[in-house]
Amino acid sequence: MKEEFEEGVELEIIKAAGGIVLNDEKEVLMIFRKGRWDFPKGKLYYREDEKKGAMREVIEETGVTGLTLHSALPTTYHTYTEYNSEILKETRWYLMRAPKSNSLKPQIEEQITEVKWVPIQEVNTLLSSSYKTLQELWNESEKTINALLKE
Repeated sequence: MKEEFEEGVELEIIKAAGGIVLNDEKEVLMIFRKGRWDFPKGKLYYREDEKKGAMREVIEETGVTGLTLHSALPTTYHTYTEYNSEILKETRWYLMRAPKSNSLKPQIEEQITEVKWVPIQEVNTLLSSSYKTLQELWNESEKTINALLKE
């Protein structure tokens, strides 16, 4: 899909989905890709349901099992250039839960080199050297996350 973003600038829109995954020990599932900590996410298949796609991507990128979807989180947007085309990536985010698992496995073919459970109080530190949109997503999602942790 292509849309005009600014006058004369045509953007291809890529739809993606991902998750902020919590466990019962107040830890967050994070991936390390291309030198930065991130939350698992990826491109949706054509006409794929966003919730199912988000869960599929989290499972593929981390190997986590027992995943359940809790609620929607804010959507993020960022632009980048690929093959001389301007891309607008729209990512739908969901809050998820999973039991702490020892079967985590990074999806190497997606340049993910590490997957780990991070104590919730350390997430801001890891995101401080990551993408600004992820920092904003985390900050905007904290109330929803804290409510889930109290359940």
